[in-house]
Parts: sequence; C-alpha cells; structure tokens
Amino acid sequence: MEPKLIYLARRNPALTREAFTARWRRHGALGMSMPRWVNIRRYVHCDVLQPGIPGVDESHDGVGLVWHRSPEARARHRADNGSQGVMEADEAETFAEPVYNSCLLAQEFILKDGEIGPVKLIRFVERADGVAKEKFAAAWQGAYADALLHEPEIAGHMQRYAQNHALPPERPPRWGLAADCVDEFWFASMREAASTLDVIRRLANLETGRVSRSIWVATNEVVLHHQPEP
Repeated sequence: MEPKLIYLARRNPALTREAFTARWRRHGALGMSMPRWVNIRRYVHCDVLQPGIPGVDESHDGVGLVWHRSPEARARHRADNGSQGVMEADEAETFAEPVYNSCLLAQEFILKDGEIGPVKLIRFVERADGVAKEKFAAAWQGAYADALLHEPEIAGHMQRYAQNHALPPERPPRWGLAADCVDEFWFASMREAASTLDVIRRLANLETGRVSRSIWVATNEVVLHHQPEP
C-alpha cells in the first residue's frame, strides 16, 4: 500500500492566482531536492480551474497529491526533521496555512482505469454523523461506485475514476482536511465534465443519509515526478 497525501490548498493572500501557480511549482521543486525525496514515487499538482459551473468551488487554488512508496517510507519521510523545517518555512511563503492543516493521508483505489484526461473533477466527501467509517467506506466503494460505473450517461464520458479513503490520522483526533473519501474523475474536456456532473450528483443524492458535506473542485493535472511501480 502506498500512502497518498492529499492537500486542498489556498494561496498565500499576498499572491495572485497566477503568481501562486509559479510559487507552488518552486515549492515543489524544493521538496524534490530534499534528501527525503527518495521516499516518494509520484507527485502531482492539480491547479484549480474556474469553469463557472454552479456548485463547483473556486475559493481554493490547488490540490497536491504525493504518493509515498510504503507506510515505512512515509514514516521515514516525516522523521527527516531537517527537510521538514525547510519545507514548513517555504510553505509559509506559498500557502495560506501549513499543509498539515489542510491534508489527509489516504489509500487509493482505482475503480476505473483509463486515460488521465486534461480535466479532473475532485470531490471531498465527509460522512454524516452517526455513520461508521467502515460502513461508509463499504457503501462508497460498493453500491455508489457500482452505480457510477454502470450509469450510461457517465460511462461514455468518464475516462478514469479513483477513490481515496482516509487513513487513521497521524496526529489524533483528526486530519486537518475534513474528508473521509476523496473522489477523482477524469474527463477529456471541461464540457464533458460539466455535462456529467449533474448525473454524478444525482447518484450521490441517493447517499444523502451517509454524507454530511461535499466540496467539488475542477482541476488540471500536472505530473512533477513519477517512477513506475516496481
């Protein structure tokens, strides 16, 4: 299992959105220059787009994705205090708050493999009070995913689909990013993403009793580092 760090970021208020993108890339390059980077297999920036689609959040600026090689690699990564201090100082110049305050660690499940298109919808899902984590995960990976994958209005447009289920927090009681699952949907264009979103939402409404809150963002996907799986 490769623990996948996911963070939903807002830019430092001193930066414009355009300046933030460049600053974030420099932050990423700094991270990749650190000795502890040997623990990372894949690193992706998802720049938040502003498509003007009702219900799609435009108040955030980026979604960062970091795949650690193993749980042990994640532990080694965090234990490198020298690198951690450098990165946290640079975070203050880049983001509105420390990454740890807006992140979670997850296990990724690819439920539909396929081409990584230029547009990705990301949904941050928080389960309802009183719904056990295990029951939520089973329903989301089971009935909900099955309905998505077999819906004709979605199947012809969605190129790839992944669920990322939150792992236990490293600093209890909870992660900084309030989500139990992060869904990723890839499309060939923003038009296809927008036309499919209403259907995805309709199916999600069937899970209303299990979900208390969702945040949707539309992004691209910029791969900064990738090593094939062994």
